[in-house]
Amino acid sequence: VCLNAGAALYAANTAGAVAGVVAVAFWLVPAQGLMRVSLLCAALNGACAAGAWWLQRRAGSPAS
Repeated sequence: VCLNAGAALYAANTAGAVAGVVAVAFWLVPAQGLMRVSLLCAALNGACAAGAWWLQRRAGSPAS
């Protein structure tokens, strides 16, 4: 079966999402607690937003 690049990327993204949910639900929350994991997720979300903002500024594209 030959997959195009978009389908392979979508499959990899889905597999990563499943692995992340399983890791958080069965390992990270029991080991660290819900509050710590929630703060970690919020920090990672903020880091992703800052990275996207930085890349957008670096590319020089309009903010609108």
